[in-house]
Amino acid sequence: MNKSAKVTVSGGLAKLDYLFKWNRVLLRSFGVWPLDHTSTSRLERFGTFLLILNLGTLVIAEWNDLIQISGNFDLMLDNLTANLGTSLALVKLFIIRWNVDTLQNLIADVQNDWSIGYTDEDIKVMMARARIGRWFSIAGPLLSLPSALFFSLIPQVITLSMNGTEISMLMPFRSMYFYDVTSTPVYQFTYFSQSVASCTSSAAYSGVDCFFAALAFHICGQLEILGSTIRGFDGKDYRMVKNLVERHLRLIEYINDLESIYSTVIFGQLLVTSLAICSIGFKFTMSLDTEDFGDIGKFSVYLSAVLIHVFLYCYSGQCLIDESIRLSEAVYNSPWYEMKGSDARVFLMIQSRAQSPFQITALKFCVMSHSCFADILRNSLTYFSVLRAIK
Repeated sequence: MNKSAKVTVSGGLAKLDYLFKWNRVLLRSFGVWPLDHTSTSRLERFGTFLLILNLGTLVIAEWNDLIQISGNFDLMLDNLTANLGTSLALVKLFIIRWNVDTLQNLIADVQNDWSIGYTDEDIKVMMARARIGRWFSIAGPLLSLPSALFFSLIPQVITLSMNGTEISMLMPFRSMYFYDVTSTPVYQFTYFSQSVASCTSSAAYSGVDCFFAALAFHICGQLEILGSTIRGFDGKDYRMVKNLVERHLRLIEYINDLESIYSTVIFGQLLVTSLAICSIGFKFTMSLDTEDFGDIGKFSVYLSAVLIHVFLYCYSGQCLIDESIRLSEAVYNSPWYEMKGSDARVFLMIQSRAQSPFQITALKFCVMSHSCFADILRNSLTYFSVLRAIK
C-alpha cells in the first residue's frame, strides 16, 4: 500500500463521504475511525473511554457468571446467547484500533481512486459497488440496534444467592458482578449500564463488519474497471501495459492489507456465529413452545442480525473471487499475442497472478464465499439438532 498517500480535500472527498458516512458515524463513536483518530476532542475521547470501559465491565461480568454457573446447561445457554456477541464486539474494536494506521492508508488510497479521472462508465461501476457497501452499512445497524433494544426492554430473570437467601431480579444479560447489585440505586445503575453496553456492542459489532463491506466492494469495483479496460486494450501502447500491471499490483496490495486486518476478525466471527445461531435458534424454539412472544421477537431480530453480518463477509468474499476470475478471463482474451515480446511477458504477469483469485480468509482456515455461508448454516443446524436431542 502507498504509505505516502495523504487524504486531501478534493472532489474525491464527497464520494468518500458517500461511501463511508455510516461507517464513520459508528466507528468514530469508539475512537477507531482511522482518518481523525488523533484530532478528537478530550470530551469525545472521555466519552469513548466510558463506552469501552462499560462494555468491558459487562463482558467480564458475563464471563464471571459463566464460570459460576458452569455445569448448568440452561443457564450457560442463556449466558452464551448474548455473551458471544458482546465479547466479539469488544475484540473487533481492539483489532481495528491496533490496525488504524494501515486502515488510514487504505482509505487514503480509496479516496485517490475516486479522485482519478475515470470515464462515465467507470464511475457508474464504482457507484454501483459503493451503493452495495452503503446498503450493508445501513442494514447491519438497522438489525443490530433493535436487537440491543429488545434485550434491554425484555430482560431475563436472574436468581442470586445472598447469605443463604435467593433473590430474583431482572437484567438484560446474565452477569455476575464483584459488588452487590440488588440494592437501590445500584440495581438501577447496573441495569442502565447494561442497556448502554448492549447498544454499544451492537454498534461496534455492526460498524466493524460494515466497514469491511465498504472496502471490499470498492476493490470489486476497481477489479471490474481494470477488466473492462483490458478488454478494450489493443496492445499497442507500452505505457498502457505498464499502467495496467501497476494497477493490478496495487489491487493485490489492497487485498493483502484487508486480509491482514480482518482475517482474525473473520475467524472469530465464524467461530462465534455457528455457536450463536445454534443457541439463538434453540432459545427461539423454546420461546415458541412457551408462546413467549417477547422472546420470540427478541431472538428473531437477533438471529437476523447475526445472519446478515456473516452473510456480509461471505457475499463480499464471493464477489472478490468472481471479479478476479473475470479479470483473468479478460487478460486471456486480450491480444497479448500481438504485443512485442517484452510487453507480452509483462502483460502476462497479470494473468499469472490472476489465476489465483483474490480471497478473504479466516486465518487461512476458510475462504469467505457462498459455499462457506452454506457450511456455516449446515454446521449450525447440526449443533442445533444435537441440542434438541439432549433436551
